[in-house]
Amino acid sequence: MTKTPPPSFPVETPSNSDDPIKVPERIHKALEEVFKKSCKGNSLNHTMVQKNENSSPNKPPILADKIIVIAWQPHNMRLYFKFKKINFVPEKPPNHALQKTKTMVPEFNPAYGFTSLNHDSEFRYIDFMKCDIRVKKTMVEVIPKSHFKQWRKMTADNPDDIEAKQMEVLKRLELEARKALRVFIDLHGGESSFEYARAIRLEDGLRGDDFLDSLPPDLVITDDLFKKVYRHKVEFNGLDPEGVLHSQKYIHSRAAEKVVPSIVAGQDQIIGEIRNIPDVISRRADPWGFMFAHAEEFNKLNREEGDKFIKEAFGL
Repeated sequence: MTKTPPPSFPVETPSNSDDPIKVPERIHKALEEVFKKSCKGNSLNHTMVQKNENSSPNKPPILADKIIVIAWQPHNMRLYFKFKKINFVPEKPPNHALQKTKTMVPEFNPAYGFTSLNHDSEFRYIDFMKCDIRVKKTMVEVIPKSHFKQWRKMTADNPDDIEAKQMEVLKRLELEARKALRVFIDLHGGESSFEYARAIRLEDGLRGDDFLDSLPPDLVITDDLFKKVYRHKVEFNGLDPEGVLHSQKYIHSRAAEKVVPSIVAGQDQIIGEIRNIPDVISRRADPWGFMFAHAEEFNKLNREEGDKFIKEAFGL
């Protein structure tokens, strides 16, 4: 077997040693393959975090498996529009007018209900194009009912996507309310700028969260932001002054709590790798020099430990 040629560069011996360090024969045997590879060139790249092949390319690996699954129920969404009772007729129009509207608007239901309230100062219209409409003194309240008690299962890998899905549902309900009000004004009169007279109100329920689902069924909670008056549902009280759902804030907070342990673990791993970089650079820049400088330490290792030491020195 041909002996591995000595390195072409000079090797300095430790300054506190009187004699050059003698390298045992087994080092030369173990370094045969290593030397051949080192002649071809070694990569100095160092991977600090393992890449998850199943991860999204735009997502940190530590967040790849954090999937959010939640059941959401927007309930009793109430929209308040400015309204003037100019030429307003509270009673239902004749049947021919209802049928004409039905021809022009297929989703219109001519059999909607009507009742007067508070000594004829307010008027309520039930199931008017899947909405409840209540005419007050200077405003009209519209409650879209197309989503009535429906739970929507929402799945996403980040809370922003959940928020986008929630707002998409609310936007669709708002459009339904506006369309119903336009048809209502065509039939009953009155005027509206379709500007809001007050903030939108709703209660939206959440299920599927381990904390909320763990609350005792008999527990009753009432708060400004949420309430639990049902056995198996917690409802959040609509939107904040900036138009953000309080349930969205809760989902964001819970997602952050679940991700933090992974972030800490990933941070500890990265810090460990960073601390190891100077030693890695030292070995990769002059692996032969590193081997000879640590030959005495190498002599004390068994075969398995020695092989590992060599591979680390040459970045294998």
